[in-house]
Amino acid sequence: MNAFKFRVLIDATEDVFRDIEISSSQTLQDLYDCIVTAFEFGGGVMASFYVSNDEWEKGKEFTLLDVSDAGDAKNTMAKAVLNDLVEEENQKFLLVYDFMRMWCFYVELLEEKPEQKGIAYPRVVLKFGDSLDENSKEISDDAAFGALGGIPGDNDLNFDMDDEDDDEDEKDEFDDMFNELDGHSEER
Repeated sequence: MNAFKFRVLIDATEDVFRDIEISSSQTLQDLYDCIVTAFEFGGGVMASFYVSNDEWEKGKEFTLLDVSDAGDAKNTMAKAVLNDLVEEENQKFLLVYDFMRMWCFYVELLEEKPEQKGIAYPRVVLKFGDSLDENSKEISDDAAFGALGGIPGDNDLNFDMDDEDDDEDEKDEFDDMFNELDGHSEER
């Protein structure tokens, strides 16, 4: 068996990252648990991993919980074995943690090497920067919209319905977006 060494960088104003070694036979769930512990977050929130590319675009999603209609759990973190997902030398994943606060972790493969005997994987091999308070990021309207299908910066819509100066076009666009979302839920 081989071990993967990933660098995990949290989306924050200061540089904070952790290097994690994990067995290639372990799952995204194992990696998720190690990331949450390494950054001193509490867990217990919605989260998803996305296979990513050099532009950090979201690809195939792996959810923490089974949210499929069929309940087959194919695309859950617990079923996703790392060895099956790592296809490139610098394979990248995005982890979106807490869909209301939208913490983003950028996960990049640094190296692959043989597992060391007597080592318990996963393990944190390097910590840089102090852990952040997971509640330090405020819940915002943008984050709520992002939870519907994006990560911060992924959604150009910025609606502040409390502002009396909102122009009518923005309100129409807002209504159209929700009508479109309503149509998607009816198709299922």
